Amino acid sequence: MTANEAAHGRDELDALREEIDELQNTPEEQLLSPLPKNIVENEPEPRPTDAIGSVHWDETKRPHN
Repeated sequence: MTANEAAHGRDELDALREEIDELQNTPEEQLLSPLPKNIVENEPEPRPTDAIGSVHWDETKRPHN
């Protein structure tokens, strides 16, 4: 084995080590069920809504007393 081959092998090992470190830093949930990047970026912001039962949809149909 020449010095050039050894250096090339070392570069491959370093790249593999970086990939392993990146995977170790990724949460297990993300590895098992990843979300596409565009879904995360376009996720809508939550906003408050009216409480259930606070809106009377049929008020126009009720007879007035």
